[in-house]
Amino acid sequence: MIVIRKFERRFATAVAASVALLLSFASVAQAIDRISVVPGFNGQVNVISEPDSNGTRYLGGDFTLFQPWNTGNGALVGASSGDVNPSFPKVNGSIGAIAADGLGGFYIGGGFTCIGPNTSGSCNGSDDVVRNNAAHINANGSVDPSWNPSPNNRVNAIGVLGSTVYLGGNFSAVSGAARNGAAAVGT
Repeated sequence: MIVIRKFERRFATAVAASVALLLSFASVAQAIDRISVVPGFNGQVNVISEPDSNGTRYLGGDFTLFQPWNTGNGALVGASSGDVNPSFPKVNGSIGAIAADGLGGFYIGGGFTCIGPNTSGSCNGSDDVVRNNAAHINANGSVDPSWNPSPNNRVNAIGVLGSTVYLGGNFSAVSGAARNGAAAVGT
């Protein structure tokens, strides 16, 4: 009988401790419920650039919105505020590679065909620019008219060294020349 009462007291103590623990978690859960949800991306972020001289980063991926901004598949994000530059051009397909150009612009690669302010699937505006899988976006948001290597398939990696941009990906041709998976392109 003594063993049973000791067990009953230990069991009661364990139950009381469990109830107290659950109540403390409930108050934390209620506090968490009061925290507002910060809007974010509506898809996957694949790559984030190194910061430019102002700390700004370019993010690319499989998203089209960074709430509340319609960004296309890339977003230029301020360093301290996290604000998106909504006037930066939209990309109409997945971005999987980014490299800063050292002048505030970015080289991007992925699986896309168009860049511009109006693009939502295909180039449909006078300011939209056809670019297949690789592009250079200048610091002012314009698409570099002289850099168009046009890989014939997806670009998964980009590196910049001096005046050469290195591309890696699933392509077999760049600028019409046979390049199986890797290419070096002048800036």
